[in-house]
Amino acid sequence: LFITGYSQGGYAAAAFHKGMQDKHGASFVTAAAYNSGPYSLSGVMRDLILVDSAYQYPAYIPNTMLGFNEYYEAFDDIADVFKPEFVTDIQKYYDGDIYLTELNERIIDTLTQYFGSPVAYHMLNDNILDSIANRPNYIINKLLEQNDVYNWVPESPTRIFYCKGDDQVPYKNSEVAIAEMYLLGADTDDVKAEDLDDGSGMTHADCVQPAF
Repeated sequence: LFITGYSQGGYAAAAFHKGMQDKHGASFVTAAAYNSGPYSLSGVMRDLILVDSAYQYPAYIPNTMLGFNEYYEAFDDIADVFKPEFVTDIQKYYDGDIYLTELNERIIDTLTQYFGSPVAYHMLNDNILDSIANRPNYIINKLLEQNDVYNWVPESPTRIFYCKGDDQVPYKNSEVAIAEMYLLGADTDDVKAEDLDDGSGMTHADCVQPAF
């Protein structure tokens, strides 16, 4: 069994690897490679919500929130989390009327129209933003932490590939993951991370081919 995936699939590959190892033992997985995934939801990815700088892929935030809510029922209504200017488009995405790429374009346009630039936290209601920023035990923070996939030790040969120029999923996810795995005792010969950027500032899209 070989496990791999890119971006969201990189995250899924890490989660699947851990699940197979926990259930069946290390010998069940021959090898794994995670590519450019958001392994640190409660740290690196959460910071994207809080920083006062533009982010060109803000639709990942409602995508994640909606996914959590399907499973955990963390809130009753989209309007409980997002400001009114964004609710209609997010609902259209949830209903399948538009794709994620179109939702992203609409959110960027709305953020720019109302707030001057696509700073992601402006789409959140003030009480939600305050809770994420200041309450470690807030439900969203706890769910992000619960769904981190880097705080374990792969016991099969594993590679974590990424590019430092990634504009969608910060490369810090991979650095945090490999550092924590080593701290927990991962074999440095079997478990390794590698920056594949050729020096040109390879984006998330550019990194796909060399990663695979």
